[in-house]
Amino acid sequence: MIEKYPVNSDYLQSYLNYFIMSKFYSDNMEILNDSIVFNSCVHGNPSSYKLANCSDRRDKVENFISNESSFNGYKTVLVESCQSELIKAHSISKELEKDLRKMPTSQLTMLKMKKTSAENDLNTCVKNNLH
Repeated sequence: MIEKYPVNSDYLQSYLNYFIMSKFYSDNMEILNDSIVFNSCVHGNPSSYKLANCSDRRDKVENFISNESSFNGYKTVLVESCQSELIKAHSISKELEKDLRKMPTSQLTMLKMKKTSAENDLNTCVKNNLH
């Protein structure tokens, strides 16, 4: 069963921050990388704890957000207009982070298809509400 987290949870907020950065700030590779690593830290990826300074990444992401005036506007619109799509995309993405070696190939394939579909729905919602 796929877990769903409330929109104000650390899990979903880090995913939302990463999503916004990948969508609207993808030309800033340094902050995008910091966001990816911090998102992994929040979601408990053990390799992130070993390879990254999670608190430093968090500070960089939070500093970027506080200095980028349009960021919170994007976040507000996404939470208000695309909440169900956001929660679904995050939940499926989180499910794919589990130990996939134990998952049957057919189940993994289905989950990847669901992830693609959920991300497409989220991207459509973003397009309809922010562009």
